[in-house]
Amino acid sequence: MDQPLPLFEICNRMTRYLIAVFVLVSYVTVASGFMGITPTEPFSYSNQLDTSGNYLLFWKFNDTYITFEVHVKTHGYVGFGLSDNGKMYPADVVVGWVEDGVAHFKDYHTTAHAPPVLDKHQDWFLLHGEENDFRTVLKFVRKIDTCDEAEDKRIEFLIPAASTTYNCRVFRMPNIGGKHHMIKVEPIITPGNELLVHHMVIYRCSGNDPNLDGVNYMCFGDVPQGLQQCYHTIIAWAIGGQAFYYPNHVGLSVGALDDPDIYILETHYDNPAKKSGVIDNSGQRITLTRNIRQHEADMIQMGHQVDWTQNIPPFEKAYDSHSYCSSQCIDHGLGNLTEIKAFGIFQHAHLLGRAIKTRHFRNGSELLPLAIDSNYDFDFQQTRLLRNEIPIRHGGLSTQNEMCASFILYYPKMELQNCISSPIYDSISNDVNKVRPLLEAYNWTSPQVREVFREKLSESSILHTCQGDKMVPQILKYTFHETPPKNEYTRPVSECP
Repeated sequence: MDQPLPLFEICNRMTRYLIAVFVLVSYVTVASGFMGITPTEPFSYSNQLDTSGNYLLFWKFNDTYITFEVHVKTHGYVGFGLSDNGKMYPADVVVGWVEDGVAHFKDYHTTAHAPPVLDKHQDWFLLHGEENDFRTVLKFVRKIDTCDEAEDKRIEFLIPAASTTYNCRVFRMPNIGGKHHMIKVEPIITPGNELLVHHMVIYRCSGNDPNLDGVNYMCFGDVPQGLQQCYHTIIAWAIGGQAFYYPNHVGLSVGALDDPDIYILETHYDNPAKKSGVIDNSGQRITLTRNIRQHEADMIQMGHQVDWTQNIPPFEKAYDSHSYCSSQCIDHGLGNLTEIKAFGIFQHAHLLGRAIKTRHFRNGSELLPLAIDSNYDFDFQQTRLLRNEIPIRHGGLSTQNEMCASFILYYPKMELQNCISSPIYDSISNDVNKVRPLLEAYNWTSPQVREVFREKLSESSILHTCQGDKMVPQILKYTFHETPPKNEYTRPVSECP
């Protein structure tokens, strides 16, 4: 039986940031204060940072500042630090002590297992310091964002007062001592933010720039240099989803020499009320094991290109939106492999979605679909373990804006990572720049206009994009026309009376 390692969390959880540089061993969470210990003022949160109760921490924060108070059983130095990875470095560190009734306090940073380096800019400020017969007490404050990016780490993500936000945060996988297998993924949602965190996707890629670690940016805005092609999805989650366990014979490789070490957490915040002042720490908890399993898993994203080309006509009682992953793309990705086996799937749509089907074709005939969700519910989305593994072979296969995608878990690993499509609308205009204005000018209230649109869409060429960071070439694009299968799949007739 696998013995899971301590968890590697890709998230901004407050408790993951709090480390005492010199004395922290571990911690457990407590609801409020500690017996016999009274802080100098009321605090919203408190933690015991070791098993013996020798290091006690209190904190609170607002939109601008975060205030800490530590009670440490020592009459010597007290160290405290913040790091993205929960380790001793790179970290933003303070060191303080009380001597002859006078408190001393300085701001440092660490870059290695070496003495901390004094910051050029002192961004932490001591509010109170005292020493009694039992312990040393220090209270100090700093801004949430000190603007001192070279030495201080930004702590939380303040959700903008906007209806839709896609925030991306970069993490570098620390050295975990060699190859491991990911065997479980679990969402961690900040209490109170359950309706704001719409979905999370984790991508990974390789990168040599150490400055990328901890970078935060708007996902579809000014993407940092070196991350523009970081699109390999390994985790996909949406609202309502729970923990997902890999089958016992399958795992996703992490930490091997040829495994990517840059991870990007994309979080979609759906904030229609445009709430302000909400801080989020949500992310994904990943469980790893040193016991390497039989098969190497991976994930492939299939579906419609996420842009304006996915048009859902208004006033329609029902409408099918199609996307494709063609046999050409599968053939290119399989390479020398005979087949891959799908064992899990996450089907995703937005508010208009009522049913999703991921169909499977071979040699012109439709096979058993990978998944059918006839009662899709936006608020209850889940990665599902397939009842039976399905072989795929050569020749086979804003919240207010709609989306249609399937994320398929499979083994063995191939080079294909994304397989997406979108209509070109060349049946409407040969000038792609004119298509969108023409569609926006349609009188969609007319049933005849909507019927014409359906006909034009069925006649349109489809742009197919295949991507894989180790494929040759990495991106393959071509056009094709939809061809209905010679034989459609029919569900077995129920034998129930």
